Amino acid sequence: LLVLERRLSISDAARAAHFCALAMDSPLLTEAERAEAKDGLARLLERLSWEQKRWSLEDRKLLTEVATLLRSEYPELLRSRWVARSV
Repeated sequence: LLVLERRLSISDAARAAHFCALAMDSPLLTEAERAEAKDGLARLLERLSWEQKRWSLEDRKLLTEVATLLRSEYPELLRSRWVARSV
């Protein structure tokens, strides 16, 4: 997702962030893959936070689900600079 040569649209980035958040819980991922998903999620959320005024209703819904998951399963990510408090 992060190696694409073209820039992701806001909606594509929101869907990718949602996927990464869900993937972090997968028992099939190795620790290295889980770290990559966490890193990718952080980068996606940082970029999305810059474009918050352009989020569609669907983008906002997906990112609210991501924020809810992070609050319940990965609160340490919320203490970092990765996740905007407004989500």
